[in-house]
Amino acid sequence: MSILPIINDVGLRPLKQRRASLCHRARGRVLDLGIGTGLNLLAYPTVDSVIGVDTSEQMLAVARARALACRYPVVLARHAAEAMPFEDGEFDTVVSTFALCSVQDPAAVAREIRRVLSPDGLFLFLEHVRSPDPQLRRWQERFRWPWGKLLGGCDPSRDVVGAIRQAGLRIVELEEFDGRWLPLVRPHVMGAATR
Repeated sequence: MSILPIINDVGLRPLKQRRASLCHRARGRVLDLGIGTGLNLLAYPTVDSVIGVDTSEQMLAVARARALACRYPVVLARHAAEAMPFEDGEFDTVVSTFALCSVQDPAAVAREIRRVLSPDGLFLFLEHVRSPDPQLRRWQERFRWPWGKLLGGCDPSRDVVGAIRQAGLRIVELEEFDGRWLPLVRPHVMGAATR
């Protein structure tokens, strides 16, 4: 058994309130991209349904246990986010919390998010991003490989906001904040985007 699910849950505790605030905005049919251990399932309000995708079977096993407590239908599946088996415009809300840092191709994933999001849908995201501080950015790039090996492919130096914009999503809210409890992966951003 990998320690990644434990690291995921313990390492993200300081963001519990921000996660809850973000997920509380979800409505209708929800796609939770990179659902991991299912922490978001504890934060959604009454939604129609949640489909959660992740590439890690170990993370999904933990999410399945959390899904049992949900009052709405939850379907969990192992899929790569770069090519998802969903219809165009199928979801009212797409949520990504610390998923875009770990995917193989963030630009392709952002295009998929735009594709599966309904015309009046909302993409909600909480991610860490490449630091604007040149010294910290050098450390992020230097530790990219060992950090990624330890944390399921996480890249501490990704330009997540740039990938979202390049996919044609329009960022309508963006808050940047510093996550000093994780010195290599900061700053963080929380926001919303539309088609």
